[in-house]
Amino acid sequence: MAAMLPETTYPKRTAEEIEKNWIVRHKELSNQENSQNSQSYLLIGDTSGNHPEYEGIIKDSHNFQIVKVHAFPGTGMKPQVHDYVAALFPMSGKWRIYWGTDQETIEGEMVIEEWDLISIPSDLWYGYENVGTEEGWMFVIQEPHGIGENQT
Repeated sequence: MAAMLPETTYPKRTAEEIEKNWIVRHKELSNQENSQNSQSYLLIGDTSGNHPEYEGIIKDSHNFQIVKVHAFPGTGMKPQVHDYVAALFPMSGKWRIYWGTDQETIEGEMVIEEWDLISIPSDLWYGYENVGTEEGWMFVIQEPHGIGENQT
């Protein structure tokens, strides 16, 4: 006997509704942060932990946030700490990832390249820098978090 599927009605979605609410077009992005010649774009999520004034383009709850980062050679993000896990996923370029016990002390570092992935544990001071010779792009995937909680 065939299994019975629950009788559920799913909403119809128009192309216009999908375009308005659930698509991010790269050419339409506007920079939300310009720090050390790098730019951040909050793609999915309700807020940016460091900048409560930023809104994600796709605001539906996903239980994660995705930020797209662009950096010129020699630039990146200064060390900061969060109370949530963040994964860094380069799409292009070479990125130096460094960490320590505070904003001033570097205790370790490594270089990751496109398609590598590093998960940054919570409560670890870390920063990153584009050490390649060309502009680099990277996705940062973050656990859900509040605004301005345990961040510097």
